[in-house]
Amino acid sequence: MKKPARTVGARRDQAQRAAAATAKATLQMFKRAMEAQQRGRLAEAENLYKTALKHEPRHVPALLNLATLLRILGRVAESHAVSERAVAAAPEDALTQFALGVSFRRQRRDKEAMAAYEKALAIDPGLIKAWTNLAVSADRLDRARSNEALDKVLAMDPDSPVALNVRLKYMLQECDFEAGEAIMRRLIKVIGGNLEKLHDWRLLANTVYRTLMVPTPAPLERRITDRIDELHRRTLSESGAPPPLPRPDPAAAKRRLRIGYMTPNLTDHPVGHVTLQLFPAHDRSRFEVHAFATEGRRGGDSSYARLHRKGVDFYHDVGQLPPIEIARRIRNLGIDILVDLDGYMETMGTTVLVYRPAPIQIYWLGHAGGLGLSFVDYLIADAIVVPPDEEGAYRESILRLPECYHVASRAIIAEATPGRTECGLPEQGFVFGAFNNPEKIDRTVFVAWMKILAAVPGSVLWLSSVRGVPAQIESLRRRAESHGIDPARLVFAERLADKAAHFARHRHIGLFLDTLTLNASTTALDALWAGVPLLAVRGRRFASRISNTMLTHIGMADMIVADVDSYLARAVHLADHPDELAALRRRLAANREQMPLFDVQRFARHLESAYEAVWARYCRGEAPVTLNTPALPGRLPARPTPVSVAPATPQKDRSGLVQLHVEGSEAKEGWTTIGARPGPGVDRVSDPRHLAEFAQDSVDAIYASWFYQRLSHREELPAALASAWRVLKPGGTLRLAVP
Repeated sequence: MKKPARTVGARRDQAQRAAAATAKATLQMFKRAMEAQQRGRLAEAENLYKTALKHEPRHVPALLNLATLLRILGRVAESHAVSERAVAAAPEDALTQFALGVSFRRQRRDKEAMAAYEKALAIDPGLIKAWTNLAVSADRLDRARSNEALDKVLAMDPDSPVALNVRLKYMLQECDFEAGEAIMRRLIKVIGGNLEKLHDWRLLANTVYRTLMVPTPAPLERRITDRIDELHRRTLSESGAPPPLPRPDPAAAKRRLRIGYMTPNLTDHPVGHVTLQLFPAHDRSRFEVHAFATEGRRGGDSSYARLHRKGVDFYHDVGQLPPIEIARRIRNLGIDILVDLDGYMETMGTTVLVYRPAPIQIYWLGHAGGLGLSFVDYLIADAIVVPPDEEGAYRESILRLPECYHVASRAIIAEATPGRTECGLPEQGFVFGAFNNPEKIDRTVFVAWMKILAAVPGSVLWLSSVRGVPAQIESLRRRAESHGIDPARLVFAERLADKAAHFARHRHIGLFLDTLTLNASTTALDALWAGVPLLAVRGRRFASRISNTMLTHIGMADMIVADVDSYLARAVHLADHPDELAALRRRLAANREQMPLFDVQRFARHLESAYEAVWARYCRGEAPVTLNTPALPGRLPARPTPVSVAPATPQKDRSGLVQLHVEGSEAKEGWTTIGARPGPGVDRVSDPRHLAEFAQDSVDAIYASWFYQRLSHREELPAALASAWRVLKPGGTLRLAVP
């Protein structure tokens, strides 16, 4: 039976009124949420957005704002899910596609991020922030497309700080000195004049990092780091500060300390290389060592990560967690001293440090200089990179080591030397090496290198190439030709996966020439360990004193010259006097074993003394101040075995099995019985909790029976199992009894 039109119309009107009421309530809720978000009340804003979305699940502005809020809070997975909901609700909206791209980028899924940005731009070609983010995501995947996007951005906004920053990076990598200098001047002007309006602290952090290559006025750099500090503390207030740490306890000054090292780079990265032997070298009776891997890097060799897992007591993969949750974990683990090894390179560490997860927070090693942040207590340095009269230039207190501040792990050098032709070198002629990151090459040092080549006929300069950046090679060869040098005399080396083979090819280098503004660091250590003399100019700031301290502490300080003219003259002289150069090589080879630079055990003892000094001061309730760590007397006799990191998992050596029987009461054929103390049937004295006398990857099997059951579950057992994992070869076995 047909219903009266009046009844149908009444119901329609009622539905419309209900929909209007729902829309009005949703809008009011949305406005309240935005106000709460603007005032920094993020938890309240989150609840209001979610309430609004219960009323209207496809409310796109609420979805976009909630995705942004969750991303600010570091809840990346939740933010991504909300971004996908926004796209599902409005796939033809450029802003929803843009938000999805931002989410992919935050997860380092750049290929997917690029696709989302391209969709956004197909809908709205004038969306400048999509062009900007496309340029960033395309950086390592499609340099040409990245440059196209940068051109679009700079055409619309010539003062875009993000676009200028990315273009500066490209110009430095391509060794376009004039363009790099011009962009840096422009970037400084833009940032200096708009600092209070900039809210992207990562952009500012990237700018500070670039100042290592292209120095800026110190007052501006301090203003930038102050702004970074302010933006971090604002995030802290928005997301909620954790409760304060317990008051210092003087009675805790002598207890075993928990040290945490935090970095995304415990893999095939310079930081991962140089720390390989440091973590295992720590005295386990005084220190419990934790590693916090804040992010898995693209590609690389997993062998480094595997070794680092064995070198620490506890290895924590926290890369998928938001910063506040990483901080909670660090605090719950009771870490006493947290050491950030990253700084402004990958920028995750500072977002954790701001929550003050540890009583003492230290920056060290990632890059030259300090961070200038109020929540970082100490900067580890030495008297060369930070002389006493320069301490005031740093916001952190200086924690000075008595010798070189930079750790250097010993490594295997392949016995076979590749031929010169195989390396791309001519069969004859002197080889100058400069395997530095090409971003460190500037106009001054390149001109000096060309003068050196001109003065040494037939010589070549062996440089590192940047993968995927052919413009670097083209630029430097073109510049060489403009200086009257045959472009073929510049030889470019590709990166080798096998570090031992990389060391071996150093045998062709007669002299390593360091850069001037930002020195080589790991690259300098590689050259010195491989036996290649290194020439440097005396620096005027931390960044230009790195190789100065390395040369000093390997007994080669006479290879530090006063200025560029002396650098040029000394390089030419050594190339022309092979007997003098041979004497330098012999001295370097001897000093490598006798001087402190490559003495990892001695370095670890100094670092531990520094940790204990700052901890004792904290336990007394005293504020951080500059501290100078005294040097150990004499030399340490023990030297760690050089570490070999093969590009693939090494094969197990089945000849001469090493099998340990822990605390065994009777002899077992083919097994070595170990015990903490000498006694009947004990073949070797070694505390089974630490196995300190055994090298990494040196043991085929461990039979422990009931030993581990007798250990305390919280304090001793995890460290003992980690020690067993450290010494076992890949595929090795641990046999134990369980109740």
